[in-house]
Amino acid sequence: MARPRARFCPPTDAMTTPNPTATKSNQKLRWAQWGLSGALVIILGLNVWWFGFRDTRTHPLEGETAPAFGLALIDGQGLDGSRLTLEEQRGKVVLLDFWATHCAPCKRQMPILEKLQQDVGAEKLRVVSVNLDFEPDATRVPKVSSFLAEGGFTFPVVLGHRQLMQAYQFTRIPFMVMVDRDGKVHSVHTGLRSQKRLQAELDEILP
Repeated sequence: MARPRARFCPPTDAMTTPNPTATKSNQKLRWAQWGLSGALVIILGLNVWWFGFRDTRTHPLEGETAPAFGLALIDGQGLDGSRLTLEEQRGKVVLLDFWATHCAPCKRQMPILEKLQQDVGAEKLRVVSVNLDFEPDATRVPKVSSFLAEGGFTFPVVLGHRQLMQAYQFTRIPFMVMVDRDGKVHSVHTGLRSQKRLQAELDEILP
């Protein structure tokens, strides 16, 4: 008895002839994939360029002696008549933080600086917060005092002025200046900074 033999279907047009519709669809899909890949490369390149440029850009004060100042201290109770000078901070790393109550990123930065101050210790790091609410003292002092009382910050806060902005050569806030133990400007930053990045900079100049 003869064994049954497997039967193979003869080739059909559908199997041997490319489908024009399918070919066009595949081409469109490949073009879309290439376009998406190209867009991602461009976006990545722009991010690398922008953040690299922003982080490596130097400020005229870097490496120079930080401009001196003597400013009125303020806390959650208001003004107490005392002043803080930059000169008396020599021997410690000083982080100057310029801010205002109307600046949302500034207010987000302050708890980060509070945590940084606590972690590093006041014997090594001195955070000095410089308020730039340019209003008459009758409205400025209670506004700033109320904000400080609510935040419970332990670092000193002083009342700055426009001449100080000119001396430190900036127009936007938040603005931070890291001053080394010899009173030289180590680094300058505009914008919100994480505690991790600030700590990394401190590690470069702290023993």
